[in-house]
Amino acid sequence: HKVDANSRIVERIHPSLQEISRRLNETVNLVGMYDNSALYLDKVESSRSLQMRSKLGDHLPLHCTSLGKAILSPLPDVEADRILNIIQLKKYTAHTVTNLSELKEQIKFVKENGYSLEIEELEPGLSCIAVPLPIKAINFYGGISFSGSPDRFTEVKVLELSVELKTLAAKILSLF
Repeated sequence: HKVDANSRIVERIHPSLQEISRRLNETVNLVGMYDNSALYLDKVESSRSLQMRSKLGDHLPLHCTSLGKAILSPLPDVEADRILNIIQLKKYTAHTVTNLSELKEQIKFVKENGYSLEIEELEPGLSCIAVPLPIKAINFYGGISFSGSPDRFTEVKVLELSVELKTLAAKILSLF
């Protein structure tokens, strides 16, 4: 049932992902929470030379990805704490957050600012900005993101992209 629901979500959202990727020439990703991780459901690549290695069906850790932090942010505190207490805060790079208090501060930032930013926490040379996509009507907790090389994610660019993602999330939520 979960796979079927995710397929319907992707069908409804994919045209919006294609449009924003084409308009901004950014790689855009859609994930949903599945078994205490983020599951890639859809991705539209930019025409830039840097391409992500991730593919549909891949799982991402929640603690060191902007998408994971975006997923955790709208969850009820009890549920977020339950997940945070069982996931392993594995170190992937020198930038990976492995301290639970620091991770909770980053999730608080997402709640307050509406987006998360991850700079080379999961993989060297890759950064990501994400916003939550909680579709509560169908009990879907996910996120959408732009990903690319860290040098492109200047403070100004992050703010621009966060506005674009928030607008896209609002558009997607209106479909449900």
